[in-house]
Amino acid sequence: MADYERGDTARLNLKVHDKAGALTDPATLTLTVRTPAGIPTTFTSPAAPIVKTEVGVYHADVALTETGTWLYQWETTSPGVVEGGTLLVVSAPIDAARYPAWLPDQHDVAALMFTRAMGEQGGQPSFATRPSPAQVEEQIRMAWLLLAPAIGRDVPEAWQPTARQVVKLQTALLLEPGFWPEQQRDAVREAWDQWERMLDRFLTMLLEGLARDRDDGTGGTGEPVSRRSITSVLLTRDLEPLL
Repeated sequence: MADYERGDTARLNLKVHDKAGALTDPATLTLTVRTPAGIPTTFTSPAAPIVKTEVGVYHADVALTETGTWLYQWETTSPGVVEGGTLLVVSAPIDAARYPAWLPDQHDVAALMFTRAMGEQGGQPSFATRPSPAQVEEQIRMAWLLLAPAIGRDVPEAWQPTARQVVKLQTALLLEPGFWPEQQRDAVREAWDQWERMLDRFLTMLLEGLARDRDDGTGGTGEPVSRRSITSVLLTRDLEPLL
């Protein structure tokens, strides 16, 4: 995932290969883009913004007019390809310092996810596929940006291991459900519920500890915080697959 500022243009690239691995033009090619408001728009090649640069190589430039999470998905027939990703759009300037060094890495999250490890498998997300390292990294960053307003960006060293656990659990809850078709989610619901309980416990511990240490009753955010309101918002975010 790349980070963008509102008003930027994102270039979405696609290469289509046949079974032998050679670049080829598909019979049909569509691009679906969903805005943070949840509004999907589908474009069909050769119409704009889809541009063919050479055999099997395409791109589309999409104007990012809203802040939040944008989803996009390419889909072809003959050969069948489904490939997509996430774009995070912010209103403030991008700053590398936005992401602290103590954040969990993709291996931390992979160890937690009971169904599969990280992998480079492509294709439509489903219970049979695995999130790529890039997909795991993007959700780690998303989890941190969601949690930072509540816990504060300057987490004292003593509380960084707990904060790391909070971000790791939140990442798994953002990432995992999108890789299961709806009809198969009941089979893993118990594990997700356990993650939610663990996140609730670690987040409570973190907020209360930060409030005590900073001795201002706000958990370092400057405003009174509600553990329940934070978790209820985070755990009900709509991060389903596009289609």
